[in-house]
This record gives sequence, C-alpha cells and structure tokens, in this order.
Amino acid sequence: MQEEEGDIWRWRNEPHNCEIVIPTNIGWRSDGSNVMGAGLAKQAVKLYGKEITEWYGEICQACGPGTPVVVHPDHPLVFFPVKPLNYDEPHLSWRSDANLHLIERSAKQLAALRLGPFAIPMVGCGNGKLSEKDVYPVIHRVFRGEEHVTMVRYGLN
Repeated sequence: MQEEEGDIWRWRNEPHNCEIVIPTNIGWRSDGSNVMGAGLAKQAVKLYGKEITEWYGEICQACGPGTPVVVHPDHPLVFFPVKPLNYDEPHLSWRSDANLHLIERSAKQLAALRLGPFAIPMVGCGNGKLSEKDVYPVIHRVFRGEEHVTMVRYGLN
C-alpha cells in the first residue's frame, strides 16, 4: 500500500486512474435514496449527481445491515460502509459514528473484489469521528503489500 497526502479526487485522473473509495452509511430516506450529506460522499454527489444516492439507497434497502462494498457501474466510485444501519430510523444512520468492526469488514470485502488501482481515504476519521490511530492499523493490515492501493490522507492544501 502506498501512502500519499492531498486531494483524493486527483487520483481518479491520469496517471493514476484509480477508483475512489467513498465512506458511506447504511441507510435510506423515505424516498429510498441514501443520505450523502457530508465529506467525500457529498463531494461524490456534486461530481456525479443525485442518482448515485438513489442507486446506493436501493442497495442499502435490499441488503440492510449486511450492505457490502459495491462498485458503481458507471463511475469510478467504490461505496464503503463505515456507519451501521440505524434499524429504527434508517434515514438517520448518517448521524452514527463510524464503526471499526464495520470498517474492517468493508476493507476485507474490498480486498476480495480484486479491483485495479484504487485510492482510499482514512475511512471513518472525518465525519465518522474515529481516530486515525485506530483505523490505520486495520487498513494497513488488510492492504499491506498491495501496490495498487493508495491511502490518501487529506493535506492542508
């Protein structure tokens, strides 16, 4: 695994051509769309449109708490659950803190997909409120030795 600092969106272009890992919650609104209101998820909606929230919300509804890591069929995006389903109020799942066990499950699923190059942020450490010191060892353990994986930490640029 390589480690870089900067704007993760740069990795989707030449010369990297990476899929971008998007930390998500497992939940949906009454209209079926997933709430992507902050962080990289919100940026992805701005870049690729609201239809990604509808597409991912359908997956969350179908899979519930077992929602897996999924690759968008039309965009260089990998949806990576970090916040668990709020069973009583799925539309509020985004308010939950990220869950380290869910991050580990998602990382293992992502590794099993055997994708080409992808860039992963420090998942769960922004709006998910986890500490890098807790998340880094999980990501490093799953992806060590994988040269097609770039962990991108957001810099001060």
